[in-house]
Amino acid sequence: MNTIYFLATLLILTVSSRVSIGLPFECDTLVSKTISVCKYESEIQREKSIAQEVPYILTLMQIVDSTVELSKRDQLAKDVATAGQVITSTKERHAWYILLSLESKFDQTAVSPVGAVGIGQVLPIDMKYLKNVTGIKTTKSALTKDVNVNLKVSAAFFNYLLKIKESTILALV
Repeated sequence: MNTIYFLATLLILTVSSRVSIGLPFECDTLVSKTISVCKYESEIQREKSIAQEVPYILTLMQIVDSTVELSKRDQLAKDVATAGQVITSTKERHAWYILLSLESKFDQTAVSPVGAVGIGQVLPIDMKYLKNVTGIKTTKSALTKDVNVNLKVSAAFFNYLLKIKESTILALV
């Protein structure tokens, strides 16, 4: 975030100084380059965050004795960490990871007694409600067959609960 503020300040100072001494200024080019650098920096930070989360998720898989094949665990951990990025707080993201481990043991084929499906244990009762709450349009079939869809909906729904309940504990209940 500091880089973004620095680049924005640099942009303002550059524009101001060039305009004040009467030099021509290609504002569109500089703004475009600044935005590209900011997006690149943001993507690097996101990838670092995902990489830092993977060992934590792999440890949870070992603790709960996940049935996920060893050869697929690394990719699944990365998928979980990627989906979890919508949850901004590390503490709350870790709470979501623990919830996944307890509810499904990271098993995409898990189905609860009340009908919650997949790793994220999403209840596919009302797809319109899930879309309104999470902003993700999906189908019941996709929730059970596509691990990334299930994780994205689960993370977005958990994030929604965090916002409306204003408490990690209440969101988990």
